Amino acid sequence: DSMACADIILPAATHLEYGDLYGAYGHHYLQRSEAVIEPLGEALPNTELFRRLAARFGFEEAIFSTGDDALVDLAVAADTDAMAGRRAMDIGTDEAVDMSVGSASSLFRGSEPATPSGKIELFSESLERTCGEGLPRYRELVSQYRFTLVSPSSEFRTNSTFGSLEGHDGDLVVEMHPEDAGPLGLGDGQAVRLYNDQGEVILPLLISSKVRPSTVYVPKGSWLSSSVTGQTINALIPGHRADIAGGACYNDARVDVAAL
Repeated sequence: DSMACADIILPAATHLEYGDLYGAYGHHYLQRSEAVIEPLGEALPNTELFRRLAARFGFEEAIFSTGDDALVDLAVAADTDAMAGRRAMDIGTDEAVDMSVGSASSLFRGSEPATPSGKIELFSESLERTCGEGLPRYRELVSQYRFTLVSPSSEFRTNSTFGSLEGHDGDLVVEMHPEDAGPLGLGDGQAVRLYNDQGEVILPLLISSKVRPSTVYVPKGSWLSSSVTGQTINALIPGHRADIAGGACYNDARVDVAAL
């Protein structure tokens, strides 16, 4: 007998409703935050959701009953030079700790590469055995669609976290080079349809020489509520996976653009 499957939506709290530790991209400073408001409605921090799920499924390891403050302390060793014996919970919410203090100056900061040889491998025997990619190879992507879709962050957001705030969707346009827009008879500001086998998105067009010919740019991080088709550009990502690690192939997204 087949069993029906249903999606389960867990009431996760926002980052304003619980304390946490924050590292960052591009530097080595560590910061700690505290909740600004109590969780609204039935919302709970992820850690509490995990504790309740663990109890329901019968996991009895001590880590699943550890409170949030103790988890914060467990996340960072107090005996490092940067912490100087302080617990992570002792970090003030008005300071940032430079975690590079006392660390090795090498790229690996005292850790060897996790390769069989313990060295940086220009040719990886293990990757060659597992997926035939001992040396990364270029393979031309064959597609019937004319344009490469790129979707980096915009100046308004790095992801969808603040998509509900007013003004954070004002950049939702598709940028196209004039050399591409002209032959298609497309004009600045008109609504156009981006589509491929996976789906379609309707956006206003911005003709711009900032993008390369044969490339269109749409910023990532928009909400479904911003789309008249009920899909964002996530729907245009191809279904195949990367040769190494099986990740999503965002840069393989190919689309066509047409006037409505």
